[in-house]
Amino acid sequence: MTVSLQKPLTLSLHGDWSVAGIAGQWALVSAYLAGLKNDNEGADEASRRILISMEGIDALDACGCQLMAIFVRDVRKIGIEPCLTAVPDNLHGIISALGFTHHFQNMDPGAIEQ
Repeated sequence: MTVSLQKPLTLSLHGDWSVAGIAGQWALVSAYLAGLKNDNEGADEASRRILISMEGIDALDACGCQLMAIFVRDVRKIGIEPCLTAVPDNLHGIISALGFTHHFQNMDPGAIEQ
């Protein structure tokens, strides 16, 4: 997971987001969310959006989709609007097939790789 501090914030997800790798991703997401909560207090409007790039994800299954859904929900709870970007076709297909699309209402269709 890498973070760009330019506005809007960009979070690039990497690695294994399947049942085999989710424990490691959970620790990173939890730490990032804690920092985001602290940094969001008194933030301007440009800081209230985060782009979540998925192009670095190697594997994704229902466990990974569920973690992302929880992360997106918790980001919204602290007043930041997440937007999934750079979603490769194969990951978009997995998200749709597993029924998680409604959790990612702000998935940038222009950013889905063709």
